[in-house]
Amino acid sequence: LTDIEYLQVKDIGILEAFNSDGLRSLLKTMKHIPNMIEKTVRYPGHATQMEWVRETGLLSKEIVEIKGNKIRPLDITSSLLFEYWKYKPNEEDFTYMTVEIVGTEGKKSVKYTYTLYDKYDRKSKMSSMARTTGMTACATAELVLSESFHKTGVHPPEHLGADTHWVFKIFEYLKEKGIHYDLKRTIL
Repeated sequence: LTDIEYLQVKDIGILEAFNSDGLRSLLKTMKHIPNMIEKTVRYPGHATQMEWVRETGLLSKEIVEIKGNKIRPLDITSSLLFEYWKYKPNEEDFTYMTVEIVGTEGKKSVKYTYTLYDKYDRKSKMSSMARTTGMTACATAELVLSESFHKTGVHPPEHLGADTHWVFKIFEYLKEKGIHYDLKRTIL
């Protein structure tokens, strides 16, 4: 919830991005990358609200006694928010993600920016989050089933991402499903 920055996003408006933790496997598999940052993107004010929830102890796993009942505050918070945060039928959502990669090509510093903006699909009545995560999983499963990915065992997603052939196969699959990434290359 730290290092909040504000983003002006076309067709959406202003969003906030803050540090989050989801790159753990990359710490071991991509040791040659000197620094990485992952941020979660939400509507403005989200981080402040969640910080308040955390600071008041509502996410605590420590058991407290209230009127003779022993309970973890996290269990109460989860129970209340689970119903509140459920998708309603035909509720429309969107997914926005940007990946920036800065490095060197030859003697030039370059930045590649991949941007995904996807919306609820009214025709299939499928949420954007289901589309973007589920269809990516389906594309990956197809690579394994078609024997394009020959490695055995458990592999983090970055093993596929290390080979542009597999990456573009996944992008092709997603494009067929109406999910598009835009790519921009900038010389720095």
